[in-house]
Amino acid sequence: MHSLQSQPQLNGLDGQIRSYSSERDRYVVRVAYIDQEVFRSLPPEMQLEISLHPPETRDISVSCNNIRIAVGTHVRLEGLEQRVQWNGKYGRIVKWIDGGEGGDGGRYEVRLSRQYAVLVKPQNVRL
Repeated sequence: MHSLQSQPQLNGLDGQIRSYSSERDRYVVRVAYIDQEVFRSLPPEMQLEISLHPPETRDISVSCNNIRIAVGTHVRLEGLEQRVQWNGKYGRIVKWIDGGEGGDGGRYEVRLSRQYAVLVKPQNVRL
């Protein structure tokens, strides 16, 4: 997760997407939580142990713009306005392309077939 403003202590954490609410246009993500300052101060072997057996988990509601779906994940395209023929198509995320400085946030490259891949905004990708 990244760019969270209401819970900045969760930025940089990995999580597991549990569900999606189309009414709220948000994902429910389960995160293992430990204060990052405390975590970084621990010896590497303790960090590994905590990573494998997190002390606490919680579910949070997150905008699609605040997560990065893992490469290799199968997704469905929806809400495309200019290329409506791709809506409802399934593909696999092959990479994230950052929007850069002053960019509009970046795009996923989604492979629809061996020959064809498309670039789509995070809000146009569903699990």
